[in-house]
Amino acid sequence: PAALAMLEANECLPDVILLDIMMPGMSGYEVCKNIRSTFPKQNIPVIMVSAKSTEKDIVKGLASGSQDYIAKPFNQLELLARINTQLKLTESFKGQMEACST
Repeated sequence: PAALAMLEANECLPDVILLDIMMPGMSGYEVCKNIRSTFPKQNIPVIMVSAKSTEKDIVKGLASGSQDYIAKPFNQLELLARINTQLKLTESFKGQMEACST
């Protein structure tokens, strides 16, 4: 898919990825797995955003490598809070990695 090609071609990776499950050509589950295998050392948070909201769908999304899952329709404030949480966790992780390497 075009999104994966853009990630691979870009030197600067995104801080967070919002990923729908239902996409043409490749499911969000597959895209997430590809992101994890292509960028194994980068801690890019992936939040699945989907109309699929059964327990099975959520577990499958998390098992594919996403850090969070939010069902549509979603509340804008909740989505922003989840994004901010993932960004804070990523910064904390990076800080711990830097502290360990010194």
